[in-house]
Amino acid sequence: MLQVCIIGAGDRGTAHAGAWAARDDATVVAVCDVDPGRAEQLACAHEARAYTEWTDALDHAGVDVVSVCVPSHLHA
Repeated sequence: MLQVCIIGAGDRGTAHAGAWAARDDATVVAVCDVDPGRAEQLACAHEARAYTEWTDALDHAGVDVVSVCVPSHLHA
């Protein structure tokens, strides 16, 4: 089972989370957004853990895949 971390809980992050959750071989385990409420809302929808720091989200145990869903100028 792939464990997925979503960075960015806006429209794109919500779409990515839904697409990953629809797969039989993946589950969303971590969601990160600078807006704590938005991170928590998307995380709760997928029974995942919410983060506000992307470095903490990447450190979530077992993460196999990261969907970066923030504007291009914010990519590391």
